[in-house]
Amino acid sequence: MSAAIKIRTLNVFLRLLPMAAKLGLTMYMGRYFELADIGAYGLVIGAVAMLTVVTGQDLIYVVSRDIVGADPATALHKMRDQAVLYGLNYLALTAVILTLIAANGVNVSPRTMLYTLILTILESLGTVSYYNLNSLNLQVRANAMFFIRAGLWVVPVVILCIIRPPLRNADTVIVGWITGAGASLVVTLWLWRDLPWREVMRRPINWPWIRQGVKKGSPIWLGMMGLTGGTFIDRFVVDHYLSIEDVGVLTFYFSFTNALLTLIESGVAAFATPRMIQHHRNNAQDDFHKEARYASRQISIGAGLIAIGFGIAVPLLGYLLGRHAFVASSNVFLLMLFGTWLRANADMKNNILFARHQDRAIWLGNMLFLIPALGGNLLLVPIFGLFGIGYSAVIAAAFLLVWRRWHVRRIAHWT
Repeated sequence: MSAAIKIRTLNVFLRLLPMAAKLGLTMYMGRYFELADIGAYGLVIGAVAMLTVVTGQDLIYVVSRDIVGADPATALHKMRDQAVLYGLNYLALTAVILTLIAANGVNVSPRTMLYTLILTILESLGTVSYYNLNSLNLQVRANAMFFIRAGLWVVPVVILCIIRPPLRNADTVIVGWITGAGASLVVTLWLWRDLPWREVMRRPINWPWIRQGVKKGSPIWLGMMGLTGGTFIDRFVVDHYLSIEDVGVLTFYFSFTNALLTLIESGVAAFATPRMIQHHRNNAQDDFHKEARYASRQISIGAGLIAIGFGIAVPLLGYLLGRHAFVASSNVFLLMLFGTWLRANADMKNNILFARHQDRAIWLGNMLFLIPALGGNLLLVPIFGLFGIGYSAVIAAAFLLVWRRWHVRRIAHWT
């Protein structure tokens, strides 16, 4: 086995470990936690995911490209200026959340809001560090830090809950998450200890470069807000119209649908996309089309088989865990799986668009995705209850697939 294949295998393994850890946590929580605690954890996940995108302004899109091949001082200077912008955004978010707490402006406990604030900052910095490490050609380190941030902390949390049953609640899991995210940042800074910090800290902040970067990244930013909002808004609609226990059921199901997307991304798209980029760059259209068609078939069949497996196993798992709620709503899960299968196929079309530099089609489609996702939830959940989530997932994913497929086929000779 060549060194390149070994490194690639290690990267895939490190990417899949957090998914396995999170699924293990999901099953443990599904067995021993109250549904309300699972729901509260799910709401924090959704809020952190959306706020992480909002506070970033997608300067990461520019920085991760600009530091490729740069000398250490130049790379660190750009990352330092990136941190300055993010820091200002964190201060603004902190001011908003503290004001809401003081004014009792939302029906959320101050503790949960503070958890959300801390995790948003830590996850945002962790995401930035991950992309920057990849751009510096340190992929194994990047994925190792991702494992610490997204998976390693699960083990001590579960052990602690086994030893101390009273700790089986959302607070324990969230504190564990904070600890893992913080630890990954500490280790990342240690890995960067040899960079020319003293020299770079004397340099002035390049405000024109920051403004230009925000301007360039703003369409991608809008698209990511739409895509992320459309993915996580359903749990807040369920909390408003139904109950926190129903959010717990939705969060349990989401862990498996999200795992499906992760498996497909790590197993197929992560390898096919770089090859498509290279074929497009070399103007090798026949090779590009062959690669795209082969990867599309793999994803369609692979995601379908995984979805069928989950559709059988997860309701059975709910029965074995002794949770009637997971079994009773299994048809909702089947709808979510179908929507996820559509989304996996849509994401492959997105990779084709990305390889061909059709950026406008990507960010505009992502932004518009929020309309059927939010609109579908607001309209269908009050009518159909939890089934409305399943119907909305199918409608929104179908929109994304149709949109991206149409833009893919706009290129001449694509069949």
